[in-house]
Amino acid sequence: MRNTKIVTTALGLCLGACMYSGFSDNTLVAETLVIENTAQFYSDAKPKKGISKAQVRKKYGEPVQTYAPVGQPPITRWRYKDFIVYFEYNNVIHAVANRKR
Repeated sequence: MRNTKIVTTALGLCLGACMYSGFSDNTLVAETLVIENTAQFYSDAKPKKGISKAQVRKKYGEPVQTYAPVGQPPITRWRYKDFIVYFEYNNVIHAVANRKR
């Protein structure tokens, strides 16, 4: 899904550039922009919003590191090898990919 948006955007930008540059022979040029590792992260590779801490542990195992709750409502963070999961109370509110270094 995410790759489709990127390719569509790249094609639209390319078409706009062709029209702006004054191609008069109706030649269309397109490039495919591929960003590595996006498809695998947007699949089932991270916890879904709303599932419990117990469900996350059962499916993904123990986190590499846990952080104490912060704020009100309490937001807790668990770091795994490939992603970080944010919880509000006991449920997932967001999961993001770790930066590749």
